[in-house]
Amino acid sequence: DEISGLVASIENPGIIWAHEDSDNPATLLALGTDGATRGEWSLSGLTNIDWEDIASARIGGQALLYIGDFGDNGAARDELRIYRVQEPLLADDGGAGGLIPAADIETIRFQYPATPAGEAGGPARDAESMIVDPHSGDIYILTKREPVSRLFRLSHAASYTGIQTLEYLGDTPAIPPDSIYGISSSSTGADISRDGLEILVRNYRHILYFERPDLDTSIVELLLGDQVEEIPSIGISLPGGEPIGESICFDATGDGFFTIGETPSGAASNPLFYYRRLPPGAPPTFSVTVSDGTLIDGPHAATTLVDPAPLEIWQHQHFEPGELAEASSEGALWGVLADADQDGRPDLVEYALGTDPRPPGLGSLAVASAPDRL
Repeated sequence: DEISGLVASIENPGIIWAHEDSDNPATLLALGTDGATRGEWSLSGLTNIDWEDIASARIGGQALLYIGDFGDNGAARDELRIYRVQEPLLADDGGAGGLIPAADIETIRFQYPATPAGEAGGPARDAESMIVDPHSGDIYILTKREPVSRLFRLSHAASYTGIQTLEYLGDTPAIPPDSIYGISSSSTGADISRDGLEILVRNYRHILYFERPDLDTSIVELLLGDQVEEIPSIGISLPGGEPIGESICFDATGDGFFTIGETPSGAASNPLFYYRRLPPGAPPTFSVTVSDGTLIDGPHAATTLVDPAPLEIWQHQHFEPGELAEASSEGALWGVLADADQDGRPDLVEYALGTDPRPPGLGSLAVASAPDRL
């Protein structure tokens, strides 16, 4: 229901590691870049209190995954944790997953400093975003549910003993709040590229891109500065978008990035979106909304985006399960090119306009009205 962390695998080509949010199994999910399930790995002896983000880095020759159990909606947890895990290898045939033994898991216990005070007045605070510097191994955490997102760091160590206190680095003015719940939700996911030169931070409404000119520019200087680019996204305000933007990660090659949100209400599946990086000098592309109007300023080269999930929901609103199960009825009744009511509008256009695709004699399962134009 809620994939709260994504990161590209280091050792397994074409794999994205993911995990769910609180009160779900302490399990790593291996996803293909097409969203297909490639196996599940349980972490021995662990509990998913509130896993919120996952990062990866090759440190000391080891491919490591970092799982952030630091969600704290009520700002009440005295101790938070990051699990540093040796990345498992998928079998050649994909496999079904397995068990990650305790010997391959290190628990890093930490707390925030008392100053500045968190959302409840003390050191406790909520967070959903983490990156690991691929060059130093330092861990960076961005907080949520505060008037402004704050940046904290835990310096790399080969091993950690006791409870670590994070270092407060400063506030991040370039990350805007988006108060869809009446609170300042500053970031819900982050990732850093393999070369360490690019950082993505997302929240419910925004995807922000930070670029380091070189490795001499520190991550702290970058995230605390105001040089940022906002990337257009399939956000919560668009049909077929993410109802709540949750996770983000670069792909393994740096040619693009993935996002996923919470599962839309009533949906049977959850879309995984991929944003491909355009080469320098590439012509702009844009999305086209299906309409009964006419494009009068074209033609233009365009990318048409169609998300099947809401279309499937619409089909179930207008057609009986038995009708949808009849493959022979697709072309005449419920398919995207079908025109059952013979009004000249195929079902895809009826879906876009919100009109009823059924002939009067077949009845209607939903009431819809049609605007003259979109």
